[in-house]
Amino acid sequence: MIGLAAGDGVVDPVGRPQLAVGAVVQSSDELLLVRRGTEPHIGRWTLPGGRVERGELLAEAVIRELREAGLSKIVMMTGDSERTAKAIAKRVGVDEYYAEVLPEDKAGFCEKEKAAGRKVIMIGDGINDSPALSAANVGIAISDGAELAREIADITVGADNLRELVTLKKISNGLIRRISRNYRMIVGFNAGLIGLGVAGIIMPTTSALLHNTSTLVIGLKSMQNLLDA
Repeated sequence: MIGLAAGDGVVDPVGRPQLAVGAVVQSSDELLLVRRGTEPHIGRWTLPGGRVERGELLAEAVIRELREAGLSKIVMMTGDSERTAKAIAKRVGVDEYYAEVLPEDKAGFCEKEKAAGRKVIMIGDGINDSPALSAANVGIAISDGAELAREIADITVGADNLRELVTLKKISNGLIRRISRNYRMIVGFNAGLIGLGVAGIIMPTTSALLHNTSTLVIGLKSMQNLLDA
């Protein structure tokens, strides 16, 4: 199950506690629904790690943020009934859903998407998710999930919170941007040094000093937090 950690709560815009963890209701392991009393929340609440908009489920907010981070297609596969899967899929806004699927069906779907030229990320926490976690380009397991799933997955999310998936995507996007920027900077700067050296404009010792200085500067800059970049 995916839920909030013990002691987490929900506060209203002026910071007053409105909801304790004991009031969090979970409706299957794909969905976390926050309720205030017996009704779904209708205000704008702040959850640990980010804000959930008015009338929005946590899973719905995460899916929206994943799309904003660059994921083009989000699919839900579950062993639950068609009726349950349809209701959840419609509410959280996934692109496609598949109900009453078997472990081999999930793995087959990953293989089919890969054959179509797509990069596939599989997120799961159960033993039945293990074949799909192995078949995907990247498998992500939840720390509280089955040990086999954690062993097979490429990445294990430590916090029991769906928003960690958004953070993971932002880190990966930032890392790719940083690698590309450093590559362009290194190639451009060194090409300039080579050209100046061949033309006799700078001495070899000066070129070596500038090269080593640029390496140090780029290395120090690359130590910055990827989420702050």
